[in-house]
Amino acid sequence: MSQPRRNSGSALVAVLVVTMLVALIAVGTLYHVRAEHAASAAGSRAEQAWAVAMSGIQLAAEVVRDARTEPGAWQSNPQLFYRRLVLYDGVDRWYFTVYSPAEDGSIRYGILDESSLFNVNRVSQEVLSKIPGVTEAVAQAIVAMRDAPGPIPEPPGQPNLHATLPDPLRLDRSGIFSGRLHNGNIATLDELLRIPGLHAGLLYGEDANFNLRLDPNENDGGESFPPDDADGVLDRGLAAYLTTWGVGASLDHEGRQQVDLNRVGESLSRLELPAGVTGYVEAVRQSVALEGLGTLSFRHPIDLLGAKSLLKTPQGEESEMESGVELDSLPKILDSCKAHALDRYISGRININTASAQVLELVPEIDAALALAIVRARGEIDFEARWTTAWLVTEDLVDAERFKNIAPWITARGLQFRLHVVGYGLPSGAYRTLQAVIDVGGSTPRIVYLRDTTRLGLPFALSDTVESIEWE
Repeated sequence: MSQPRRNSGSALVAVLVVTMLVALIAVGTLYHVRAEHAASAAGSRAEQAWAVAMSGIQLAAEVVRDARTEPGAWQSNPQLFYRRLVLYDGVDRWYFTVYSPAEDGSIRYGILDESSLFNVNRVSQEVLSKIPGVTEAVAQAIVAMRDAPGPIPEPPGQPNLHATLPDPLRLDRSGIFSGRLHNGNIATLDELLRIPGLHAGLLYGEDANFNLRLDPNENDGGESFPPDDADGVLDRGLAAYLTTWGVGASLDHEGRQQVDLNRVGESLSRLELPAGVTGYVEAVRQSVALEGLGTLSFRHPIDLLGAKSLLKTPQGEESEMESGVELDSLPKILDSCKAHALDRYISGRININTASAQVLELVPEIDAALALAIVRARGEIDFEARWTTAWLVTEDLVDAERFKNIAPWITARGLQFRLHVVGYGLPSGAYRTLQAVIDVGGSTPRIVYLRDTTRLGLPFALSDTVESIEWE
């Protein structure tokens, strides 16, 4: 009678073991299902954050596509670029914020004009050496790098990634896609790190995580990385002065091709210039041709201001002529004319309507006092008056002679714009951060540089963006 009881007990134990194993399998399966669901949800939220961030880039492109747009509409506009609601998907509300570096070392909610910085592929060695922290040797090395014939060689042991991508896209050593639009040999500022003595601390200053904000570890006197001066102001290094873009257009404010003063046979009649200007330009062109100088007649349209020349006629006689260009007609001349052979683009000039005082004071013939005066004055002057650089002299910031020396270094419009954008969902906290450069030189804006900086962390706490959100 006892044996059946032992068999029953053994059977019960076997059933319990099997039940426990089935339960473990079920729990394991449920765990994997939930893990896959969580991973899928996280992945979908990340993709949603990417799409929302791209919405911010699209908005920025629409805003800056018109060269006649007042910089105040895009340079700093929290109403347009700060925590913009894109959609509500039933779980999260999705927003984007577009931001850029401000002159005081903080951030502003807007876009950066690349022509407000020096194009490293065009800037002179003299200007480079004036940038804080740049030695003469480093300035010389930068010029040598950008002027070297052919592509820049990869560092030893690095594959030539540039050659593996079709034009116009290239992949630099940081894994960034960027377009080849009027760049020189230096495609991104990161390439400058190949220069001995030019380290990341000099290139990017105290901004170790590239969030354009002064974080506690960037203001503690070097107690933690990175080294800093604990002065309460973010030092952005050379990145506050240099860009690899910064291309201007040889177009007037209506988008029409400017007339080349040096091109024989190119008519000025459509410009409706003051009487005598057209005749003077033609006479200068003919005189240069007759004398066989083989040089350009004009270096810049500013040469027409108050110009007076002794010119040779086809009959071999010499006659003194005046251009007839005075201050009242100067804006029209600078808007409608050019003095270089490029059909559409000219790079390396600084936009006086958007550049910071610290950049402006490095422009030849502009000192710190004038740089500050330009920044203060431009906010008080109607933007139509700022379509050309003539406002510096028409508004009495400089006299005509000084302006003649400044004019070849400056511009009033740019074609490329940089922005940082974070797309994020609340309450989940999912986010993506991107950096982009938009070019508006063609018929439609296009992204010529795009970098995902999400791995560097949030540029600011999401709590900063929640304070006044109204939840419907």
